[in-house]
Amino acid sequence: MFASLFLITLSLMPFSFLMATGELTETTGANGIVEVHVISARGLKGVDKSGTSDPFVRLKVGKDHSKTKHIKKSLDPQWNETFKFKVTEAPVGLELDVKDHNTLSSSIALGSFHANLWDILKVQPGQSAETEQWFPISPPGSGEIQIRLVFSP
Repeated sequence: MFASLFLITLSLMPFSFLMATGELTETTGANGIVEVHVISARGLKGVDKSGTSDPFVRLKVGKDHSKTKHIKKSLDPQWNETFKFKVTEAPVGLELDVKDHNTLSSSIALGSFHANLWDILKVQPGQSAETEQWFPISPPGSGEIQIRLVFSP
């Protein structure tokens, strides 16, 4: 019973994220630059005493990291920030970790979305590609995050 429930849960997860192992698919893409536009989130959990959060996103593409500014007291933040990363044709991990900012203590995890970039952004050799989508934040019930990905060879 547990095994089939686990398989059903995986089938509902987007693209290549494997909750149990963290492994990505072997989907490949192309060498170039990817722009990650972190647009917004909705339905985040409130973890502060006020019932809200001060969310920001730590993003990782391959081995490179960056983060958005934090938005004060919001469960539906609008970041509208863009980050550029060099990518290769090999499978590239895309990690978006949504956190609550705290000035005097450690940030608190609100949820995350992890996938192989190339499962989301379909590229043809020598061509640009773009997609904008909402993705569910794990664990379930943690809200959604909206991003736009733009690839340039």
